[in-house]
Amino acid sequence: MRIISGSAKGRPLLCPRGLGTRPTSDRVREAVFSIIGERVKGTGVVDLFAGTGAYGLEALSRGALKATFVDRSPTASRFIRKNVAACRFEGLSRVVTAPVGPFIKSGGIPEGTGLVFVDPPYSGGEGIKTLMALSENAKSLTRGLVIFECSSSGEPDVIPSGMEIADRRRYGDTAVLFIMVS
Repeated sequence: MRIISGSAKGRPLLCPRGLGTRPTSDRVREAVFSIIGERVKGTGVVDLFAGTGAYGLEALSRGALKATFVDRSPTASRFIRKNVAACRFEGLSRVVTAPVGPFIKSGGIPEGTGLVFVDPPYSGGEGIKTLMALSENAKSLTRGLVIFECSSSGEPDVIPSGMEIADRRRYGDTAVLFIMVS
């Protein structure tokens, strides 16, 4: 796993061992960033269920202004901090060790956020709960874009009000929804 493009291109990313973290493949990340294109430049990003921080770090490498990484696991947060340091993005990054739902509900999404990456565990219903929390609590996301990763067989049946699926892509057993926030 590595940074695909931008100022930190080629930089390898560390990943915790075991099944607690399911990193997004380079192929899927490359496709996602090809789709969002220049939208990443000059905006703030939030990487929820960050794991290794790959989405947020890729965004910083491609010109995002700042990134907030959120994961409930202290181990994941340690690896994110190591990856942030390896990419030399310490001044642009904030790592938060907390459950995603309470983070959002407490107003944790910073002003100036234009992109939110949501890569929850594929089972357990965290994905739809996160979309609901964003819909209800992230007023700073007006006209923002949520990149939502899930299993191809586990796409949400209903998208919360104030959100609309703009695009949907499948990569093997992974689905990525591009959700506009109105």
